[in-house]
Amino acid sequence: MIFQGRVLGGVVFLVFCVAFFAGIATPAAAQYDWEAVVGGGATLGNGFGDADNQGIGAMAMFNGRLFAASSHHSGLTFQLWWTDDGTSWTKHADDGFGDANNLGVLAMAVFDGNLYAATVNNTAGAQIYRTANGTDWTRVANNGIMNANNNAVICLAVHDGQLFAGTENQVEGGQIYRTSNGTLWYPVVVDGFGLPANRAVASLQSYGGRLYAGTYKDSTLKNLPAELWRTQDLVNWESKWADGFGDSYNMAYPSMAVYDGYLFVGTTQLNVVFGAGCEVWRWDGVDLHSPQQVGTGGFGSKTSVSATRFFQFGGDLLVGVENPGGGKLMRFQGILSWDTLVADGFGNVNNVATFGGATFNGSLYVGTTNLTQGAEVYRSSGASIFSDSFESGNTDAWSGTVG
Repeated sequence: MIFQGRVLGGVVFLVFCVAFFAGIATPAAAQYDWEAVVGGGATLGNGFGDADNQGIGAMAMFNGRLFAASSHHSGLTFQLWWTDDGTSWTKHADDGFGDANNLGVLAMAVFDGNLYAATVNNTAGAQIYRTANGTDWTRVANNGIMNANNNAVICLAVHDGQLFAGTENQVEGGQIYRTSNGTLWYPVVVDGFGLPANRAVASLQSYGGRLYAGTYKDSTLKNLPAELWRTQDLVNWESKWADGFGDSYNMAYPSMAVYDGYLFVGTTQLNVVFGAGCEVWRWDGVDLHSPQQVGTGGFGSKTSVSATRFFQFGGDLLVGVENPGGGKLMRFQGILSWDTLVADGFGNVNNVATFGGATFNGSLYVGTTNLTQGAEVYRSSGASIFSDSFESGNTDAWSGTVG
């Protein structure tokens, strides 16, 4: 199973255009003076005081608190932490919601007044839990939802008044399920869009009245291209850019976002020999128009292998980037360029990627993956025009990451 491009317990875990030059955005200025609130010299050390907490898989604001899910990369259950003030953290759960096989949480979503958290469970299949008060959790989807081969829920998204879950399934291919009440789930896609090689639905995004789904493929040379699909009626699916945007080394679409009227898609390229690094593309939703690549491959470095997550803060569009020499955080500056906000893992090259993030109390919080010292969390001050986290183009949902 893929999780942030790392090996956990011997299994790899799942770590998401217009006419030329038209509609170039000029983002509003926001403050990005970063302060460590977990690790990096903060009162609470790396990994919330436990170096084995090596990745922040998901974060969400709910009921006046900021929640963060941290995962052990040693086969132990995930931990769930929360904070009221952004600096003092309380361990909310460390037992995988009572199931020792729940090793991680890659997706959270706020839907219909509840916070949902979806697990990684490599033994009996992924589960989904929810809470109405932030304290008491109830399982609302059993192992694998409807198929025990669904060993992880990678992404959650809200579309047309329903909550959707995208899974990893190494046997039949990634699947999609939906619910309107949070407890009764119905299958939407059960076969990797007809191709088991689409091992995961890595991102989901509502855009222009349609639901978009990005896939993840794996191969020895990391050169099977990801696919993007869309539907208007949840029955008939149309393939869009099933060729990795013309580059077979774009093996995953781990992140999607809607910004300034465009659909943005981030890619993963793990072949650092023949690949050019991850890419970001945007499209205006007009079928007669082609998508445009935004900036250069790998933001100038082929070791920037995955555009892991999109965030919005203070009017800006940001994207987290996985890089073994220190994760990056880039700000969209228009069709030609990105501004580098973080170039070196917040000053720690062991912070190889930025995944979970949320807006809380007027600051943007981002969590890292650090396999050496334990995960860290940083926040940036500044007025935000958004009231919640932004993942997958929806303030209510996450986009999974592949890397």
